[in-house]
Amino acid sequence: TIPATAGAFTVNVTTSFGCPWSATSANEWTSFSSATWVLGSGSVIVNVPSNPLEVPRIGSLTVAGQRVVVLQQSTTNSAPYTDV
Repeated sequence: TIPATAGAFTVNVTTSFGCPWSATSANEWTSFSSATWVLGSGSVIVNVPSNPLEVPRIGSLTVAGQRVVVLQQSTTNSAPYTDV
């Protein structure tokens, strides 16, 4: 869970030497500040801007073929999402 304020987090990938993988975002409000195409183990840094909405938002990324869900709190609701 990401707070309503802007932030960043890292997704680490461990794989065999020379194995290619990539990172993509399915939403417009996240971006990457690191390489999104990597050979072998590595990581990507995901940037999340402030949430201007009055409701929490959910986005998703695909990193090395795996879905990563991004949950961000709203500016008016400080109660975080709970993992299901």
